[in-house]
Amino acid sequence: MSVHETDEIYRLAYDEAVRTLEAQARRLSDARGRLLTFVALSTAALAFFAKAVLDERGEGFWFVGLVAVGATGYFAGIGTAVMALRPVQWYGDSRPKKLIEMYADGGYTASETYHFVAEDLDDAIGTNKSMLESLQSQVLLTLLFLVGAAVSLSLAALIAVNS
Repeated sequence: MSVHETDEIYRLAYDEAVRTLEAQARRLSDARGRLLTFVALSTAALAFFAKAVLDERGEGFWFVGLVAVGATGYFAGIGTAVMALRPVQWYGDSRPKKLIEMYADGGYTASETYHFVAEDLDDAIGTNKSMLESLQSQVLLTLLFLVGAAVSLSLAALIAVNS
């Protein structure tokens, strides 16, 4: 393989790593945006169900149990949403500084710089991938808690209306 071909391969690896990191950042932003939208909508729906429950003042074991499950589910859902929305250490976002330090200050050729930075970015991609998977689990758990809370409170409202 010629030096020119090797240079192009390193540049291609670097460019692909940058595209992957940018796609991961978009996925993180999109997931958080959808989660916030769902939390806002479910909070509005749960407020409606809670008002219906409080207006009817139902009684009985099932009513109280469903209200307790609904309230617990809501607070657990908000807690998992807060965990999913907390700031995270995102890796691979210091490319320009690293390139300048390595190329201008480190005495490396452009090809060597792309090679080293592409390897670092590949490691960052793996780290970010595990963070995205964790975020997806937290989002799913949030959805389950909030949907469960909505179902519980709607059933409690039906019991209160029919008693």
